[in-house]
Amino acid sequence: MTPWLNWSTRPPLLGLLAALSILLCSCGSGDSGEQAKLEHARREGAAAARHADQIRQLQKDVAALRSERAATPEAAPSSSLPQGSPEATDARIPESGAYSGEARQRGTPARLNKNYPVQMSFSSTGSHVSYPTLACEGQLRPLGFEAANRVYEEQITSGHCDGGGIWLVHVDGPTTLEGSWSLPSASYTVTAVLAR
Repeated sequence: MTPWLNWSTRPPLLGLLAALSILLCSCGSGDSGEQAKLEHARREGAAAARHADQIRQLQKDVAALRSERAATPEAAPSSSLPQGSPEATDARIPESGAYSGEARQRGTPARLNKNYPVQMSFSSTGSHVSYPTLACEGQLRPLGFEAANRVYEEQITSGHCDGGGIWLVHVDGPTTLEGSWSLPSASYTVTAVLAR
């Protein structure tokens, strides 16, 4: 037997190299777990950044609508416009009536994710929103339009829901609406499909 294959005469350096390779292998497995955690955190951070950008853009749009509304005080609010006026016949304005559906709340952390019923009503005398299982209701004040959406400012009048959010309501047809809600200070958004 040659000295290199004899365990009793093997140089100490080989034992050291073997121990080092075992140590490196075990570190590698821990590193992959850490890398997975870092990658997950990076994806969550990117999603939060996109959400923040959307909220900032919505804030700018709402501020522009408010400025535009303030600059033309002589214009009558849309809820009191006669039926023949251009805004009253705009296809982006929901038909009068009561709509109901399910709200899907999504945000960070995941405990904010939940579904609950939502009801909206629209008429020439005012528009309202209700969250029956949350015991909240409020008014929907029209602010104007953003592309194909009607913009409403939500003002909670009873209950403890977050107030001051903005609903973008899209008319899908004479009996169906899609809505999305956001509030700059909230870490979640709400979407809903409603029908009457």
